[in-house]
Amino acid sequence: MLERLQRQFPVLQGVPSALATALDALRPLQLPAGSVLFDVGAACKGFPLLLSGAVRVQTIGANGRMLHLYQVGPGESCVITQSCLLGRRNYNAHGSARTAVELCML
Repeated sequence: MLERLQRQFPVLQGVPSALATALDALRPLQLPAGSVLFDVGAACKGFPLLLSGAVRVQTIGANGRMLHLYQVGPGESCVITQSCLLGRRNYNAHGSARTAVELCML
């Protein structure tokens, strides 16, 4: 798994051996299109490393309608997730699988 993650996320090349061992032990999750990865108010429980597929990130506008913020593809990271993890806050957006996705949760 480590080699696949490093190909998709070059920043993971050259990590310390303890982290490399942990990354190699990760097992990918496969989720169908439409699956909810996170929702407004939910606790952030990890950092998804997207291997395939696309995730749509949306928020609720003042009029109550969902507003598309951005899409995350393989090898990209979710800014909302980074913010929630670093700030130790709950999600303020909704993320769902636009297509079938494969990811590892770090």
